[in-house]
Amino acid sequence: MAPPSQRSQNVIHRFKNYIPTPDTYPDTRRAAVLLPLFFNDDGELEVILTVRSMNLNSHPGEVALPGGKADEEDKDLVDTAFREAREEIGLPPTSHTYLTTLQPFMSKSLLIVTPIVSLLKPSSVPFQPIPQPTEVHAVFTAPLERFISSRNYIPSDGTIKGSIFRHHCFNPPHHHPPKSEGYSVTGLTAHILVHAVKVGFGFIPPTGSAAADPEPGVVCQVMEHPTGSPFENAPPGSWMDEMVAHLIADNMFAGQEGAKQGGATQPMAVEGMESGTGFSRM
Repeated sequence: MAPPSQRSQNVIHRFKNYIPTPDTYPDTRRAAVLLPLFFNDDGELEVILTVRSMNLNSHPGEVALPGGKADEEDKDLVDTAFREAREEIGLPPTSHTYLTTLQPFMSKSLLIVTPIVSLLKPSSVPFQPIPQPTEVHAVFTAPLERFISSRNYIPSDGTIKGSIFRHHCFNPPHHHPPKSEGYSVTGLTAHILVHAVKVGFGFIPPTGSAAADPEPGVVCQVMEHPTGSPFENAPPGSWMDEMVAHLIADNMFAGQEGAKQGGATQPMAVEGMESGTGFSRM
């Protein structure tokens, strides 16, 4: 196994030193997801992802990060993310270390979802997942740098309060039989991963156009909410209105950065490689 590459070490360093804005959102309707990272045989970072069970009522068969709603017994949202990863894929809390907490996102079911980033210990790699069959159909990995590449990237645009926002969808080649079973990373999971690579790699991925990326505070699928977007009529000064303000400010910043660079960031060509970690792999 190759030692961690300098680039991957830099990513870990950025995560460890990342300080999100204070979380002032309500304590109710909270959830957390885990971004479990590990160094593969080539010394590059990969992230563990799941495919939700087809028997679930919400988002069956979709790609997700391990996670779920906070329980009263959880000490904090880090505890929530670690507990859910243990329950869903059999990842022991002692097998990985906490790196950082990213800013929260809003799901279309109006859960405030906080991403937690962790790194598997060398002694825990390769990790053999134990999927909880009632919740998880499959477990696979993807290179983290997949989400800074425009290869197999299929965007679409939506609108919140008159502003255009980008919906991300990644559909990279998948090296797992049957070949027809490719995994598309979309929705909340895609947006969390895009923000994570912005933090970890230190730049804006080549996913923008005239539309700005949805940033922490509001998430893509809210426009698809069955009762209409709850943000359109958010009371002034409410936490929902604050989330929209966060989003607009972040997107203004993203637009300014894109203008400085003369448009979208140039894509990084990243090819898939087999890792031999016991997972299926993108």
